[in-house]
Amino acid sequence: MRQLADESTHATTRAETVSESTQSIGTVFTTVREAMTGLGARVQGIAADAVETEPHVEGFIESMAGLAAGVQESSASLESARDRVNSLRDRAEILIRTTVETGAETVIAALLEARSSAARSPRTTSSTRTTCPFSGRARSR
Repeated sequence: MRQLADESTHATTRAETVSESTQSIGTVFTTVREAMTGLGARVQGIAADAVETEPHVEGFIESMAGLAAGVQESSASLESARDRVNSLRDRAEILIRTTVETGAETVIAALLEARSSAARSPRTTSSTRTTCPFSGRARSR
């Protein structure tokens, strides 16, 4: 009988251990379920935020694409303008060189000669009166 009582006590102790372990496992499952529920809610919130911000992001991307196209157009326009200015400069240089080489008399040639003469002559400290080549009016220097 003593042995039966000992086995009964031992079985009761094991049953209590199993019960405690089962409760611990139940607590773990409850904690995991609550964490998964919270995680699911967060994922849904992120998904909702992504859906809400998508049109704004698409609008921003479209704006940037438009800006990039505008920059490309401006770049092409500036390149074309640069080419035209360079061509104009080259033609002006050819015209000036040809004018100088042929000795052709031009309105600007007389003005340039007068300016060169004035630059070569020594400057005086006294004020002198000259005539403006464009207006003919007297002016002080």
